[in-house]
Amino acid sequence: MRQNIKLRYCVLVNALLLAVVLALVFAFASDDGAARSYLHIGPHDNLFVLGVRVHTTARYTMMLVVLAVMQFVDVVAADIGNPILGFSIYNPDKKVISDFSRTELQALANATYLLQALRSALMIVVSITQVDIALVRVVAGECAAFFTIRNLLGAKQFGNRTEDPKPEISSEGDVELLLHAPADVDSRG
Repeated sequence: MRQNIKLRYCVLVNALLLAVVLALVFAFASDDGAARSYLHIGPHDNLFVLGVRVHTTARYTMMLVVLAVMQFVDVVAADIGNPILGFSIYNPDKKVISDFSRTELQALANATYLLQALRSALMIVVSITQVDIALVRVVAGECAAFFTIRNLLGAKQFGNRTEDPKPEISSEGDVELLLHAPADVDSRG
């Protein structure tokens, strides 16, 4: 099975699973105060985020802007920094590292992972406060991911995608697959 087909199946299965979970949450949501508080949208007198009361539109807007900026920066830093760290540290085939000293790479990796973990814990606490806050976080992260993925893909070249070879049926009824060499490769041997 081709890679793009596998990836499409993964996206479809994830989307279906998310739809089922959301349907179950809304179907069985409790009517008590805690559930109503989480499913509330916008500022209100009982909204406290990290101990800060968010009861006005100005505070709520400022909180959402700060949250969106934090999430945007987190995604950009992770999408750009983590592959550099991962391929430098964890790639067993890369035995010589010339871009960093050992101490510098160790310090940058540990600092990056520590900051990501602390920010992640903070963002989880903020996100579970209210559903609209969690959605703003997701949307901001996906906007950042769109731009970083677009930027990273812009640095790559894409060849013409060849379709699966079509079977050719001979006059004797045998099926033969035609395999074509890429246009830039000399097929004479």
